Amino acid sequence: MEYNWKSWWRSLQRNNYFVIKLGASVLLVGLAFTLLYNRSSDFSPVSHAPFLENTQILAPPVISVNSQKNTDQIPTQGRTFYTNRSCSFIEDHQNCMKNGRMDTDYLYWRWTPRGCELPRLDPEKFLDLMRNKSWAFIGDSISRNHVQSFLCILSTVEKAIEVYHDENYKSRKWVFPSSNFTISVLWSPFLAESAIFEDINGVSTSEIELHLDILDKNWTEQYKSLDYMIFSGGKWTSTPDHFEGGEWFNGGTCKRKLPAKEGEFELNELNRILRDIELEEFEKASIKASENGVNFRLLDVSPLSLLRPDGHPGPYRFFQPFAKDKNAKVISDCLHWCLPGPIDSWNDILMEMIVNG
Repeated sequence: MEYNWKSWWRSLQRNNYFVIKLGASVLLVGLAFTLLYNRSSDFSPVSHAPFLENTQILAPPVISVNSQKNTDQIPTQGRTFYTNRSCSFIEDHQNCMKNGRMDTDYLYWRWTPRGCELPRLDPEKFLDLMRNKSWAFIGDSISRNHVQSFLCILSTVEKAIEVYHDENYKSRKWVFPSSNFTISVLWSPFLAESAIFEDINGVSTSEIELHLDILDKNWTEQYKSLDYMIFSGGKWTSTPDHFEGGEWFNGGTCKRKLPAKEGEFELNELNRILRDIELEEFEKASIKASENGVNFRLLDVSPLSLLRPDGHPGPYRFFQPFAKDKNAKVISDCLHWCLPGPIDSWNDILMEMIVNG
């Protein structure tokens, strides 16, 4: 494969923050894996976890969510496990309905693999399987978005109780008392020690300070006590954004109300190059890790998420953004996911990996 390196370099310069995030993540994922498999003798619970038994890198199922007439690609519509009113774990920025989004079709479209059935997550069965286990989602705001979806679904059986949060509520921990199952979200956007100077809307006041030779103690001090860890290894879990007409800072929007056709959205060149590198490194690390009793599985949501431009908050990251002026200029969030919304399907895949992985 040949790359237009001049175009790539111009893209790199325009996307300085993303380059830092992606490049550092590729490096630090390798370092993180190295830490895990080099100390695997102290990490035996993971080797028995059904979610991580198979270390082979498997291609994700080809998922179709579109409006084509091909019977192999017909999307399905289904129910939601919860609503924005029934789940208390939804943050305001992902509470699209409360914030004024009126269309609801995005709630019911669901990924359907070609040629097989992807069961819905069974929260009662899942909590029983995970009795006395501990999970951690380690990463950035997409990890937090995912955890909230996970908690909302599981809490239809029993509401989780928060038992810890840090000063800024970025790292948190919950427990389901009946099963003694704990879920944590550990804030570590680079997996390495870093200082980030930005507000809740992503506006930076200074350059990021990143120490590539020091892994982030937010997760390294806790990993020995965990049975399952889900790392965000690239630009946000490598989940794609769907900005059209610009980026978040210069007028980009996501106004679509239906899933995209397959192939309509693709990763940009820079993200595709770095993602390919990351997949290669993951495969190498998995082989070495399996030799030391630690097993890795790849949860690749990029192909699935590319098909759902309809599932983002857009302007409804903010409360009633057009209440005073229907033509108001509002920054759109075309990266994170409405709750409930498409991100809930990620948990169906997790359940399948645990039960049949």
